[in-house]
Amino acid sequence: MRPGRLATLAATVAGPAGETCAIDPAPEMIELARRKAARAGVPMRFEVGVIEALPYPANRFDVVLSSLMLHHLPDDVKRRGLAEIRRVLKPGGRVVAVDFGATPGEGIGHLLCVLGLRTGWDHAGRLRDMFRDAGFDAAEMRPTGHRALAFVRGRKPPATHA
Repeated sequence: MRPGRLATLAATVAGPAGETCAIDPAPEMIELARRKAARAGVPMRFEVGVIEALPYPANRFDVVLSSLMLHHLPDDVKRRGLAEIRRVLKPGGRVVAVDFGATPGEGIGHLLCVLGLRTGWDHAGRLRDMFRDAGFDAAEMRPTGHRALAFVRGRKPPATHA
């Protein structure tokens, strides 16, 4: 997916009543996404930031989306980032990540993995487990229709009332 595309789609879906914020650690990517959103006519907020220190208050968002980003991070940063996502989600809020996932029995990537020449092919499967470890309910992995990519989604548990 091209930079800024998911954020622009999310803003379109959220509509004028919703708020869409996008972060990236690279200022040049923020500027590219800002220009795309302006061309598409969708209002958005863009900030330079990192997943392990999200610049938002707790319980702010209904949904957090991530596209082809988490596989770039070391596992300790992923864990801190997932804890931050959980913090900024409202109770019952959802997180959805699109990332590389195994497609058993298909393609050269699977063969390289079987031969031990490539690691991380089932990144989305590992992410599902990390979502569970981070305290997300209903963590699951689903295919995207692209044999190299998968959706991983989870839900912050609803608030309990005493």
